[in-house]
Amino acid sequence: MVFNLERAICVPSVRHIIEKRDGVLNHFGPIFRQPLEIKKDDYLNFLSIQYNCHWSGFERLGRKVAEDMDNLRHVLSILVDENQLLSRRLDKCLQDLQGVGHATLTAILLVAYPAHYGVWNSTSECEMKEKGLWPGFERGTSIGQKYEVINEVLLGLVKKYSIDTWTLDALWW
Repeated sequence: MVFNLERAICVPSVRHIIEKRDGVLNHFGPIFRQPLEIKKDDYLNFLSIQYNCHWSGFERLGRKVAEDMDNLRHVLSILVDENQLLSRRLDKCLQDLQGVGHATLTAILLVAYPAHYGVWNSTSECEMKEKGLWPGFERGTSIGQKYEVINEVLLGLVKKYSIDTWTLDALWW
């Protein structure tokens, strides 16, 4: 078993993150599903653990892209366009948003479409490796292509443990 769910949920920091799920998803989900209308303050608030109630460190580099909101809106519209191939969307966004990494972008995907995407950050990567869940990649595999495979593993865990992607991400902690 990868997780002892009952024990993990009793950890106060994990329980706190899980309890904030609905509020964060209900607030930021609609914002990121309509990226052409996103306001600078909404994006900046998402970067803050005070408002996203889960992820720290997004503010360090992610704030700079908000200086060009037209570009940010355009790039986020690519990210959440589920009619396009996921790997291409993520690779394009990483290229066009200097200073925003896959951890921030996959968190945005989770918030926008929690049933479809998990978060790939240093915490989830480390835990997946430790638990023998990290997939192998061929040399030259793009970050977007890697995320497609990683996301399948994450969604498989969500299904196996009958939890949601937000809770899974909290459990890595």
